[in-house]
Amino acid sequence: MSLRQQTLPPPPPPPIGYPPMDGSHDGGASFGPVIGVLTVVVFLTVIAYVVGRLCRGRRILAWTGR
Repeated sequence: MSLRQQTLPPPPPPPIGYPPMDGSHDGGASFGPVIGVLTVVVFLTVIAYVVGRLCRGRRILAWTGR
């Protein structure tokens, strides 16, 4: 039996319509909504703190002036 070198056909071209895979995306993961939610939570926390301090009759920043 003689060994013959077989030539393989070239690989098929990539599918049309998909962006090139250059590694710049993490499969659709996005941190925009996470940052937005954290911003809203921090803002509401600050507002609740200020309202709580005003309702208790204390100064907001508690400066003593000494």
